[in-house]
Amino acid sequence: MTIEGFWTRERDEELKRLYPDMLTREIAEIFGCSIYGIRKRAGLFRLKKSREFVRETARMRSLEPGHGSRKSRFPKGHIPFNRGKRQTEYMSPEMIERVKSTGYRRGHVPHNARPAGYERLDREGYVLIKVEGRRRLVSKHRWIWEQHHGIVPKGWNIQFRDGNRQNCDIDNLYVISRSEQIHNNSIMRYPKEIRKAIRNIHKLNKCIKNHETN
Repeated sequence: MTIEGFWTRERDEELKRLYPDMLTREIAEIFGCSIYGIRKRAGLFRLKKSREFVRETARMRSLEPGHGSRKSRFPKGHIPFNRGKRQTEYMSPEMIERVKSTGYRRGHVPHNARPAGYERLDREGYVLIKVEGRRRLVSKHRWIWEQHHGIVPKGWNIQFRDGNRQNCDIDNLYVISRSEQIHNNSIMRYPKEIRKAIRNIHKLNKCIKNHETN
């Protein structure tokens, strides 16, 4: 059934699947339409980029030589002016008294602190949970994975086998490298048979590389 001419139910479902973890430009190439058209359709369904995708994209951009944030960063090895000094060495008595009235006492618990085990959903549909000993809520699926397998390596993400972001059962979770995740998404422009062949080649090259390394 055609929806608004170009868009069909099948294309809408494919858009919902690809949009969270893929560049809008690449999605536009797959569908053969403009970036604006993809963004407009995604806005209709209130689709958002996943937190992992946004984080990784921002990290990659921050590594670019001309990125603005690199100009305002402290250089490597920078030492803060007050490091190792007592408060009286770099603040006047008047300033010390002034900050005392605005600071929290040791052991202070904010009025809006949540108990351990508290859960809520974020805007992208991921479950956040309050863990004992941590001030901020953490991603439940990531926390559960780490309880079973340890810290997630840098550059790797935890995904859901059934696509349900609220199903945080350990058997429903698997780890995948960010590069492989982007690779899997970017080949969606090809027919099913070709996609399967590309994945098999990728696995073969990976096995060869591991064999040569060992």
